[in-house]
Amino acid sequence: VSWNYSTVLNIAFLALSAALVVRFLRTGGPAMLRMMGESAPDDHAEHEHSEHAADGYVCPMHPHVVSDGPGRCPECGMDLVPRSHA
Repeated sequence: VSWNYSTVLNIAFLALSAALVVRFLRTGGPAMLRMMGESAPDDHAEHEHSEHAADGYVCPMHPHVVSDGPGRCPECGMDLVPRSHA
């Protein structure tokens, strides 16, 4: 085996790739990808627009997505937070 600069870089990149794959799998990456792949409902039955709800939960990234209880944003999958924290 010839240990030149290219061989060392290839081994380093393979080790980094393996570490990133392990991290992805341990932090729930496949579940996140499945959730992101689900289509959002066409009707707005799961959430109301912010002008209609004074209390409840809201998505930090999509303030128009609100719910009367905890859950996940249908657009990005983030956890809804209480409106008082948004």
